[in-house]
Amino acid sequence: MSIAGPWRERGEQPGSDALSTTVVTKLRAIQDGGLRAADIARLLGTRPETVSRWNSGRNRPRGARLHRLLELEFIVMRLTALDPPEALRLWLFSRHQALDGRRPADLIEEGRIDAVLRAIDQRADGASP
Repeated sequence: MSIAGPWRERGEQPGSDALSTTVVTKLRAIQDGGLRAADIARLLGTRPETVSRWNSGRNRPRGARLHRLLELEFIVMRLTALDPPEALRLWLFSRHQALDGRRPADLIEEGRIDAVLRAIDQRADGASP
């Protein structure tokens, strides 16, 4: 073993196991919130097989996909405070007048997270987008 550490000898980056574990934890929270792997893949712009690899720890998202995964987990966390999981999925994939007839899922795919969060805030404040 070198002084640099065993992770370098295995070709890994420091913290890679921790990052994979964190990704798995976040994916589980999203799925517990009512989304399926296919939903997650669609919202993150990838394939269900890729989400499955992330979920098993064999691979992990990077860059924009990792950022969007973190945003999606935040959205799901906010929605689960308002609705049960079965209603969460329905809300994400339904059109809403407050979003000019758009579906929150479409906005998430486009990276328009702030618009979705504003709609969630309206729901939390008693309005019904």
